[in-house]
Amino acid sequence: MKDKSQQQMLNNYRLLMEEVKQRTAWLNFLLDGKLELPNPAIQEFGFLQLRIICELIALGCLTAHGDLPEVNSRRLQDEWNATNILKRLEHLHPDFYPKPIVVTTLAPGRKHVDFVGSGFLARPELVSLYGRSSNLIHRGSVSKLLQPKSPCSSDLHEIEEWTLKIMNLLRHHTIGHHGGQSHMFCLMENPHEGNCVQVAFATALDGTSTEDPPSTTGTILPGLHPSKPWGRA
Repeated sequence: MKDKSQQQMLNNYRLLMEEVKQRTAWLNFLLDGKLELPNPAIQEFGFLQLRIICELIALGCLTAHGDLPEVNSRRLQDEWNATNILKRLEHLHPDFYPKPIVVTTLAPGRKHVDFVGSGFLARPELVSLYGRSSNLIHRGSVSKLLQPKSPCSSDLHEIEEWTLKIMNLLRHHTIGHHGGQSHMFCLMENPHEGNCVQVAFATALDGTSTEDPPSTTGTILPGLHPSKPWGRA
């Protein structure tokens, strides 16, 4: 990617994640019982936010892979359905989905990255949640309207579980670009930047040195492979 396209990609991705944060905050507001609504409205509001968040994650994946020529086609640029976006991206780049990470500071200027193994919204779960949300917020066809419908549950446990999985996925994550020579890192709340979303682009450096570049305040310094140094693009 060229510098200008890199910056545009980072900014667009940051804006999408800021919206995810906002909608997640609304969900937490709902889960705290601060909205006095009837049960059907509570369920619809909750799953509407979850569905839109699924779309934002899918659009984020699309944005992060703007270096792929196919991503800039009219077909994908006009696509809004999260399931369709994920299916197409998987065909273009199987490892396109965000990976949650934990970053540990080993020493000044040196950070180690571990991948989170469980507890987050996996790719198949996003598709499942997207479909379930659609069933709950849409009235459906006439034939479905004539079928008996069970009353809406007052239990918010399912919404809470989905919200937690989304937060565990995105809190601190990375997306690898095709070929594995570059990555994008995202921190949903950077304490050095007013808890705003921060996104950084990193590329592999040539050479045999295993030392990471000096840290910069507010900059995520990746260290996916201890044997390979990484630097900001």
